[in-house]
Amino acid sequence: MTGRQMLLAYCGHLRETAAGRASEEEGLDLIAERARLAKEQADRIALQNEVTRRELAPVHLIEQVLSQAGARVSGILEAIPGMLKRRLPSLSADDVELITREVAKARNIAAAVTLDDLGIEAPDEEEPA
Repeated sequence: MTGRQMLLAYCGHLRETAAGRASEEEGLDLIAERARLAKEQADRIALQNEVTRRELAPVHLIEQVLSQAGARVSGILEAIPGMLKRRLPSLSADDVELITREVAKARNIAAAVTLDDLGIEAPDEEEPA
């Protein structure tokens, strides 16, 4: 290698290092780090946009809404046997009891639903929702 070629190679190396495209220090790959940072920033902005468009909500808020809706539906379901008994006096006590058991079964199934049953992954406990 001639002195000119060595000088050109050395200057090229300095340019790459200065531009952040090459680094020998502790194996730091600035290109990969910049790409990772850009991805994280894009993810954060996308999440902020979803919150702004009201496409996302905190888990605790959704939990409260579903709990209130479940309580209202439960009240409606519990009133069905009494309403049927009043409107249909011809129903026997056994018929009303059968209806009551079926309503209770449906209510218990709804109360026991989990995210796994819905095919939704539960959020990690360590990460804030």
